[in-house]
Amino acid sequence: MKAVIRLGILNLFVLAISACTTNAGLHKALQRESIQEPSERREKKIKKLQQRYQKRLTRKYKKTGITAPRQEFLRFNHGFLSYIDNKNDNKPIFILIHGAPGDALAFFNLMTDPRVNDALHLISVDRLGYGGSGFGESVADFAGQIKPLQILLQNLQRDFPEQKIYLMGHSYGGPIASALAAENPGISGLLLIASASDPDNEKYWWFNKWMESGLIRALVDKGLVVANDEKVVHAAENRKLAPKLASIQAAIIVVQGTADEIVLPVNAHFLKQALPPAPQTRIDMIADADHFILFSEIDLMWQKMQDLMLLSAGSEP
Repeated sequence: MKAVIRLGILNLFVLAISACTTNAGLHKALQRESIQEPSERREKKIKKLQQRYQKRLTRKYKKTGITAPRQEFLRFNHGFLSYIDNKNDNKPIFILIHGAPGDALAFFNLMTDPRVNDALHLISVDRLGYGGSGFGESVADFAGQIKPLQILLQNLQRDFPEQKIYLMGHSYGGPIASALAAENPGISGLLLIASASDPDNEKYWWFNKWMESGLIRALVDKGLVVANDEKVVHAAENRKLAPKLASIQAAIIVVQGTADEIVLPVNAHFLKQALPPAPQTRIDMIADADHFILFSEIDLMWQKMQDLMLLSAGSEP
């Protein structure tokens, strides 16, 4: 079993490196953006970059039978939040928040499921430091991570006032989604998949220490550097967030695999104590499931999304 887990971790990092390397030119283009440039010149660059990302999405979706989502860039202060949007207006909204490392396409299998794509307005973000959101520039604190997400949320509430908005976070994206929900009572539901939330049970890996070396940081992919920077402060950030979890007003479903050796099942037990009690919060332990259920168990993910919508409406799933 441990060999399988190690192979899964290795595959995750290889996929992350491959994705980041493939789009290295796009990332560098973003990093060259200067806030000192005249706005017209900056907007031309952003438009060109948006077109390049859109071509990437079109290629990625070509064989799925699903229309490629739109690539969008949200400007905030001196930065950008990159996200993809299936533009399924007038449907319930799910904002999808990936783990570390990763990007918006971590939810590709879910977003290309016809049931999910047809029923929901899906918005998958590149968290700050990943993908098109300032790739390689670490923003390790939760407050910094949710800042542009709050602007995105406000825009959605303005543009779609009749629609409920749900958050879905995987792994490190779980506490980011929780932090956003704690600050925004208008959120209808929170779906946490293998959420790395327990400050007293943060799991560290053999490579975390040497990833702090300047030489190693210069050699490895910047996405891995950002992920390690987040790992270093993750327990402290979760400790600051913990007292706020009980204030979340949204319906909540926590999904945790019993065989997850990356985010240990004790995280779900922590959340059971820290979040509001049932029936507002539901803890679903999935027997023999590992950390990668977001990618492999699409039927299960779709079922939990439907359950969350029912729970938020006051119905028993």
